[in-house]
Amino acid sequence: MLNIIRNASVDIKLEYNYSLQDFQLTIIVDEQYVHVFPVGSKESKMCHNTEQSVIQGLFNGGTFAFFDGALVDYRSSAYRGYIHTETGVDELSNRIGIKRYSEQKATGDKFHEGIADQGGSSNRRGVFSRFRGMNNNGIFLGGEFDRFQMDISGLSDGGNFENRLIYRWSPFSDKITTSLEVMRLICLNGMVANAPLVTYSVPLINDWEANLNVVSTQLQPRLNGLLSNRFLEMRSQRATVRQIVDANGLLMERAESKELNAGEQTMLQNMISQTSPEANLSKYYDTSLFSDKQASSGFGGHLTQFDVYNILTEASSHYGANEVNDRGIQRYLNGVVFDSSDKKNVEVEIPESADSDHRRAFFGSNK
Repeated sequence: MLNIIRNASVDIKLEYNYSLQDFQLTIIVDEQYVHVFPVGSKESKMCHNTEQSVIQGLFNGGTFAFFDGALVDYRSSAYRGYIHTETGVDELSNRIGIKRYSEQKATGDKFHEGIADQGGSSNRRGVFSRFRGMNNNGIFLGGEFDRFQMDISGLSDGGNFENRLIYRWSPFSDKITTSLEVMRLICLNGMVANAPLVTYSVPLINDWEANLNVVSTQLQPRLNGLLSNRFLEMRSQRATVRQIVDANGLLMERAESKELNAGEQTMLQNMISQTSPEANLSKYYDTSLFSDKQASSGFGGHLTQFDVYNILTEASSHYGANEVNDRGIQRYLNGVVFDSSDKKNVEVEIPESADSDHRRAFFGSNK
């Protein structure tokens, strides 16, 4: 049950976490709910330069939403915006959904069955469940409204996708928002599509459930058409040198995680080598181009945009779980898919990577 506590009585503790060598903020709400903000969060960062009395005043009198004792969301005492009634919260919980993902195994998510076996880990959550619970302490305020197939004939077996239309709600919003989960079935690689082109807001007014049905009916063919055309373009369009450099950086960042097992590290290192501009492009370009963001955005590389998409979705779907890197990869994927279609590269005679094959499950694999 989601509990909304208004005008809350809040005590705070500012403590130094010696193991992480940074300050950490703890709040106690109405003497019964305790929440510790992570080191590095905006709340804990306030401990560096804000007096305790000011932080106390920010939280005391605020509005807090708890689910099974865990903080889901809050607004400070200065907030004067929309807040659902208890009846409204119960209605949205029952009719749209609320679920805790923080303790769910990857194999418990039907959209990610089998992923754990490939990575050698039995308890890693899939990328979609990680994103559903992100920002809300592992708790997802929303639900899957519909799923639909997308088969792109021009990509043969590598063009079979399953999409999910996801609805989200908040105690502090009078709208329901949509997002899209895109799963390439041959490899179970996933992207969370949240660009403006594929997100919508449905006002919570009379007959809002009927409005959601209308939105779903209209969105399915539009989204399938948009993504089908774009993925076909990406298969024939070369990734820019800038995109390859950025993808390589995201992969190296992910490889720094201490939670990766040996098999995951090996796969990530292979992808790092496959995207390395120095290893793959230095015979065609002066290496100074790789550090010039503006210039490198106008030249094509050895990978297609679909290769970059496949590599990054593979990394985020199968090899480790890193919230900051997950966000970076998914944000970057949205940019590649939705913001790169009308950009032209300088034509350069560079052979396409020998590992590039849209029919394969994973980039560089034999399957």
